[in-house]
Amino acid sequence: MIRNQLLYLLLTLAMVLFFILYRGRLSLELLIFTLVLPVVLWVMLAVMKHTIRVRLRHSKLPIRRDESYQWVMLIQNTSPFPSPYATAELEYCCSLCNDAQPLRLRVPVLALNTGRVRLSFHAMVCGAMELRVHKLVIYDPLRLFHRTIQVGLADRVLIPPEPALDLPTDWEPAFQVDEESVEFSKDKPGDDPSEIFDLHEYRAGDSVSRIHWKLSSKLDSLMVKEYSLPLASAYLLLYDYRLTGRQPEAAMRLDAMLSAMQRFSAELTERNVGHRFVTYDPDIGCVESELLTEPDDAEAYMQMILTKLPQPDSAKDGFLANVEEYLTEGHSADRVTLFLPRYDEGMLEAFAELPKPERIMVIVSCDQSDARRISEQVLPFEVIPAMIRPLSKTPVFLTNDPNENEDEDEEGAF
Repeated sequence: MIRNQLLYLLLTLAMVLFFILYRGRLSLELLIFTLVLPVVLWVMLAVMKHTIRVRLRHSKLPIRRDESYQWVMLIQNTSPFPSPYATAELEYCCSLCNDAQPLRLRVPVLALNTGRVRLSFHAMVCGAMELRVHKLVIYDPLRLFHRTIQVGLADRVLIPPEPALDLPTDWEPAFQVDEESVEFSKDKPGDDPSEIFDLHEYRAGDSVSRIHWKLSSKLDSLMVKEYSLPLASAYLLLYDYRLTGRQPEAAMRLDAMLSAMQRFSAELTERNVGHRFVTYDPDIGCVESELLTEPDDAEAYMQMILTKLPQPDSAKDGFLANVEEYLTEGHSADRVTLFLPRYDEGMLEAFAELPKPERIMVIVSCDQSDARRISEQVLPFEVIPAMIRPLSKTPVFLTNDPNENEDEDEEGAF
């Protein structure tokens, strides 16, 4: 723009010299036009700045990992003036990467029209993908002046993890009895008289104290109550939500860990086993979720995880100390499944020192070399590898291809 201003200044000086050397109506008209034109262009930009509106929307179709999806930036200009050299400054961020990628796009603004700028992206990992439009800079046709429109738009897309985990064929969740629990087993009876599990006709050996006398009098048959089995939070799912190592490997490891968590939680829900997620907060410590018993509950919690930024690798010591205290003092007997983004021999040995380590199951995001090391380590609990996908030589987290899906039906996609 500075070059254009200097060239226009030279043109103005030339018009002044032309007016001095050539006295006539033409030289005067050219000089006046040269002096007035910048004012007109400045006023034009001032009007455009207050008549341009920017909107942002994304594909409404289900978005999956490794599939393309689109954002559309709508630029509505209700003024009769165009800006053929406008630029938009954007920022793209993935929650698992915790690293924003700036984008600068040329977006011509047409007069009395609404322009559509399609941005196609391709996500390698799950997580919350967010596109932010910071500002739109408009220029006059000669690029002498510019005006900045602070947009401040943001739109987020949640890409769910793909459930991927091979559990042992003999794996079976174990119930835990807790007399003070308000949750009861849906499959097994117990001895808690505060909740009735089932009713059946009297059989030899049934306790007389369990006969349901009112119902028996109505049915003319002795009916016996089966009491319920109180349950504790049958499983605690702890996860180490840290960026371990460099990108993009760190995000790929978290992606594998979240996929394993989704699969394990779904497996527990299918077997009617309640479970709680436990997350580590550096300011609070270990925080439990509500008891999750339905698929929608677990899915909603997984979506909440995706919106959070992972902690730095330096949070490892705090995570380990808080988890050891949490499992030793208040949950020394609960069944625990621990999800780790990276194989850590020292961390596994620390968990082996906890009370009743056999109650623990560890699921680790790992590559082939990590899997071999896991098989060589002797531990009192089972360690299941969650294999990360192989990385390409030149991995990228987004590709911007405006020509992709050009023929897509807009009404069906947005």
